[in-house]
Amino acid sequence: MRSNKKGQSLVESALTLGVFFALVVGLLDVGQMLFVHQTLVERARESVRWGAVHRFDAAAMQNLVLYGNATPAASDTPFWGLKRSNVSVSNPDCEVASNSDCRVKVVVSGYSYPLLSSAFTGGTIEASLPSELP
Repeated sequence: MRSNKKGQSLVESALTLGVFFALVVGLLDVGQMLFVHQTLVERARESVRWGAVHRFDAAAMQNLVLYGNATPAASDTPFWGLKRSNVSVSNPDCEVASNSDCRVKVVVSGYSYPLLSSAFTGGTIEASLPSELP
């Protein structure tokens, strides 16, 4: 009787390990996606906070999102391959000097990352704060 089941445990192990490794790879991909998204959220928040307490400088705010620094070194590379076109910086309602609703706004959109065998485009990230400058 024993000779009929010689390869059974090998087949069961291969099937179980295949499913297990597929789950692990999927978890790692989702974890990386969440890491990238949360890092971009934090960089957008940091950038809008910087813009709220400093004189409005769109390039410096974009640099904070792209490089993590308002004045990056020449050798710095953008985070996760972002481009300036992915980061929009504005200060709506700030044209009128007497307007107290002056806000600084940062929008990150159009970024993508590979998820398993395809590319996934992330959602739009927006951050906004009122300007603290008079």
